[in-house]
Amino acid sequence: MANLRINAQGIFWEDGQGAACLVDFQNYLANKSGLTIQHMPDRSIPSLPQLFLSFFQDIKQRFPENDLLALSYMLTVALAIPKLSSRSRPMQVLELGCGQGILSFYLAQLIGAMNPDSTLCCVSDALEPDWEPLIAQVERPCKLSYLATDYDSISLSPDFFDLVIVNSSNLPGDARMILSQTVRLCRKDAQIICMAQNDPLYESIFQLYFSQRNRYALTPLCVVQSGELSQCTWEFDVSSPMLPHVETLLSQISALLSLSAPLTHAQCRKLCHEIEDAVHLAATSFQPHWKHQLLLIREWLISYTLAPDDAVQRIARKNLICHLEELKQLL
Repeated sequence: MANLRINAQGIFWEDGQGAACLVDFQNYLANKSGLTIQHMPDRSIPSLPQLFLSFFQDIKQRFPENDLLALSYMLTVALAIPKLSSRSRPMQVLELGCGQGILSFYLAQLIGAMNPDSTLCCVSDALEPDWEPLIAQVERPCKLSYLATDYDSISLSPDFFDLVIVNSSNLPGDARMILSQTVRLCRKDAQIICMAQNDPLYESIFQLYFSQRNRYALTPLCVVQSGELSQCTWEFDVSSPMLPHVETLLSQISALLSLSAPLTHAQCRKLCHEIEDAVHLAATSFQPHWKHQLLLIREWLISYTLAPDDAVQRIARKNLICHLEELKQLL
């Protein structure tokens, strides 16, 4: 961890351009932040320098042969400290791509020590078996929650989180979609930290969002970046081409259903292919509601086309037309 230095004054990042102070311990020792950790009423609770130093030593033991991964985790934790201490109220922190929970483990300890009423929400596309046993080892955690979900439909409140950490090594899928989803979930004064490992696309897209950012290159292919949402200069928005596409599709289905002749299998197959395209567009546009509705329409179309008799077909056709009209009102 040659680039990261810790001493009595603070945490420093050193590269060819000099040294930058990431965390000034004097601010905390003087209790300028007003955080409980600075009062240290319980001698078993370490000071912030002691806590970070214990992280530093622990992670070197955990990754004795992978200095790059260890450095990226420790740098991310260090970059989170100023935001976590910026105010005394409980903070809402989101970790996207938590994987096996290594970073979750250190974040839960740090956030719990700084304000135990703060919340860490860890998101992954599947629950890793190592996550819970590791988190259970945190002595004084903050409030914890875990969400296993598809990254194109994260059911979390928008404009809610103060700090979001994006671990791209555990995030499959479209980097534009994930970073756009991240921005949507942030408060106006939030901070976003992005760990881009062997994925230059994340670094490039992050730069589009934040032309003014802090960039720490561990290697040419391993970069940690940090940006403030208040300085976000770009927005990835694909909702505008999506909604006209859906509107056309709904009108096309309604026109076919208005005919006296029943829908043929060939027409149904063609419409299902078009619905699949719209579902993909809805997913990448962060429109989970439309994704769900389109999938529902597809199932109803198939049921209508394959209805066993005329009576069932008439009922299915009437219900489908009514639902399509309701959806058109939302466009």
